[in-house]
Amino acid sequence: MTPDDFVEQLKRDVPEVQPLILEHLEDNDELLLHLLTADLRRHAMEAFDAGRSPELLRLLGVLNAALIEGADDVQNAIAVSFVEDTGW
Repeated sequence: MTPDDFVEQLKRDVPEVQPLILEHLEDNDELLLHLLTADLRRHAMEAFDAGRSPELLRLLGVLNAALIEGADDVQNAIAVSFVEDTGW
């Protein structure tokens, strides 16, 4: 799974994060995986706190697939900017 594949799967499977992705691309003029993944972490924590379990499970499912099937840069961004930074 390339970085672009990862973003496309996020858009498809978790439409709630589409505005976050668009804002990220507009602000940075390119995909910065670590920054986007940190944004996804904050979004996941908000979804958890708000009890939006179906959305959270879909997001975690995409992240899990990307950890298993992702290119090295995708796996690294998730491992560092999502998993390690959660503090859970």
